[in-house]
Amino acid sequence: FRSASLCYVFDSATWGNGYGTETARALLRWAYDTLDLNRVQAETDTRNVGSARVLEKLGFVREGTL
Repeated sequence: FRSASLCYVFDSATWGNGYGTETARALLRWAYDTLDLNRVQAETDTRNVGSARVLEKLGFVREGTL
């Protein structure tokens, strides 16, 4: 299905500096341009508002809650 999952973990000392957004944006660009993927999915803890915001900024759409 040419799909992949995006996962990331950052030390709390780095939160709020844009590293997650910058890194995930570069990985997504590579995944779509180089690997020619159709879909990339990601999961985040519902309590982790910052991580959800990173995904929203990158164009992810919430499809459900586990």
